[in-house]
Amino acid sequence: MKKIISIGSIPEDSKTKIIYCGDSETSKTVELNFKIENQNIHGLDNEFSFSFVGEFLTPNSNHLKELSKYISNFGLNISSNHIYNGFYLLNEKKDTFSQKFKIIESSGGVFENINQNYNGMIYFRKYLEQDGEIIDENICVKIL
Repeated sequence: MKKIISIGSIPEDSKTKIIYCGDSETSKTVELNFKIENQNIHGLDNEFSFSFVGEFLTPNSNHLKELSKYISNFGLNISSNHIYNGFYLLNEKKDTFSQKFKIIESSGGVFENINQNYNGMIYFRKYLEQDGEIIDENICVKIL
């Protein structure tokens, strides 16, 4: 089973009403996508590659620090701690450590940005892929 994650940002002045995760050109967002499999993180639309030991979601881990540093080159300035917290929320569906994030309504990696409610926000998407089928997909935004 493969885990796919997206980390994106919606510009402050966006006029886009529908955000299509995985299609930053149409959505006019900045977004990077990664595959996590066999203790490796590989960029799907970028050159990032990093191997790690243990679980992907590990607080203060070197791999989340490296991911944070890498995505900052694209204007996605988010700490490794916030990466952990956002994806923890998407995995566990509880906000124990993730009060700065909220899960939003989405379908098929698409969510509405009506009235530009999410302008200027960072978003995370996570889904699992098994035998070519997408399961357990969620999106959250950083609200603070």
